[in-house]
Amino acid sequence: MNIFTMKTLYNTTVGTGRKKQWSICVLENGPKSYTIKTSHGIVGGKMINHETIITEGKNIGKKNETSPKQQAILEAEREWTKKNRQGYNCSENTESNTNTEIKNDNVLTGIKPMLATEFVQSSSLSYPVYIQPKLDGVRCLVYIGPDGKLIFQSRQNTIFETVKHLQCDLSIIFDKISEFGNAQKFILDGELYIHGRPFNEITSMVRKSNHIDASQLQYHIYDCLFLDKLDLKFNERNIILHELSKSNKSPNIVFVETETANSLDDIEHFHTHYTTLQNPYEGIMIRKINSQYKQQNRSKDLQKYKKFFDEEFEIVDFNEGTGSHSGTPIFVCRSNINPDKTFKATMQGTIESRRKIMENIEEYIGKMLTVKYQEKSVEDGIPRFPVGIEVRDYE
Repeated sequence: MNIFTMKTLYNTTVGTGRKKQWSICVLENGPKSYTIKTSHGIVGGKMINHETIITEGKNIGKKNETSPKQQAILEAEREWTKKNRQGYNCSENTESNTNTEIKNDNVLTGIKPMLATEFVQSSSLSYPVYIQPKLDGVRCLVYIGPDGKLIFQSRQNTIFETVKHLQCDLSIIFDKISEFGNAQKFILDGELYIHGRPFNEITSMVRKSNHIDASQLQYHIYDCLFLDKLDLKFNERNIILHELSKSNKSPNIVFVETETANSLDDIEHFHTHYTTLQNPYEGIMIRKINSQYKQQNRSKDLQKYKKFFDEEFEIVDFNEGTGSHSGTPIFVCRSNINPDKTFKATMQGTIESRRKIMENIEEYIGKMLTVKYQEKSVEDGIPRFPVGIEVRDYE
């Protein structure tokens, strides 16, 4: 019996323009047994279903104790919210999220940054290519809002309120945009970042408006786009960034350096260079010179090269550490290839910081954990030597 249903969400497949739908509900199987059922697929086509059975509540004996029914509904709501933040909405008549501005509370929810694929040495590249150091910060798009103020927006459409100290410095740069195109259609692409600071410290500054070090956050710029000129190649966009950098006088605004590689040996040279500096980067980004900005897609026109990989996995449960790690969480995550397979990942960080996570551990269930690993199995997608880097709740 269906006891709980959320509104169906819709999105448009990038590239093909096909309408996608996604829905979730909770079914009652019997006493203390409930099923969370998700369905997704192309509108009018065959739906793919996935079911998760809930037979136990959480936090038994505590103030925030949940029954199996309450827990099933809570997890369904979390899934729906996560999908909604990814760009799905309740209107079936949504336009493609690739080239269309969808405004909601001054936010361009249809704008998604271009994402990278993993570099493999056997991949075919046409040389020369551009090389940039790979940052380990928080992705951030910056554009002019309807009220004339700059908006700092995450991959998932969250507005960052902790970086108001960057408004003035970036406004000087935006004043120069009219020399190249319509400033109202212009978007900077980069990361909130401080070179040498751990990723979890950076995300803490981004999350907390009262963080004592928030004013140290810098904006590192490595790409840009005009919504009305999406055919611009990266070499053309890079020229625009180079010209804009000439008007920048602020140490808080950094234009990421771009080098040229003419061979695989050059790529290896730059990778070694950037990862062996006294204050090293985690790898390099490889950009095809004539590539267009492909919103939301993971494109082979943009590749990341590092010895370790990272990926986001859903947190479905947790265990508690033992011995000297008592009171710290070990997250149980679901494989992205086989949802029936799970693995455990211990968080990086101090014992104190991990114990703080344990205080509100239930809030992390259903969220995405960035996991660093060496490799993963082809069969079930389980990573080898997984380490939790950061829970993606900062955007």
